[in-house]
Amino acid sequence: MSAPIGLQRIAFLGNYVPRMCGIATFTHDLHRSISCSLPEADCYVGAVTDKADSYNYPDEVRFQIQEKDLRGYHRSADLLNFRNADVLCVQHEFGIYGGAAGNYLLALLREVRMPIVTTLHTILENPTKDQGKVMEELSRLREPFIVAGPNEREGYVPNVVYSCGSMLHGGTLVLPYAISDYATVIATIPLVQLLHLLLEKK
Repeated sequence: MSAPIGLQRIAFLGNYVPRMCGIATFTHDLHRSISCSLPEADCYVGAVTDKADSYNYPDEVRFQIQEKDLRGYHRSADLLNFRNADVLCVQHEFGIYGGAAGNYLLALLREVRMPIVTTLHTILENPTKDQGKVMEELSRLREPFIVAGPNEREGYVPNVVYSCGSMLHGGTLVLPYAISDYATVIATIPLVQLLHLLLEKK
């Protein structure tokens, strides 16, 4: 499938393999699924790194952010704008970004000029003051979120939703995902519809 007009450069932000982290695996699988579905698009990754000597990242990782380096978030926003990314797909989880409750991420999101799609991997029932401020700011960005529904938050590990991979079938994106570590369900959406929704906010 060819990339739709207006969606030629897709950036991903989050932890990334070979870092041993569930978010890293999710970001990798998401990148692989979209880049395989849209081989003509330039799909690249910004990896959030938790150690000074970095990881042996694969070629799709074009830049890194040291999670506790605020200036790195500003530089990465400049880089994303310079590369003219058409959409930025962000993986959000408390604990993977620097600052109070990960608020360094907000410095980047305020400065980028492309639409942002944020996957929230955890919804906190009783956030701290700092966590609440981050969530409030993310909500004010008026970008779409992928979150657990009200009936998907109770289970062995409550308030957690995560993808189990995806596949493209006849132009429809089929996305199995697990909810609260007690069940797996399947979501579907026409890929063209999804891509248009990503561009509506631009």
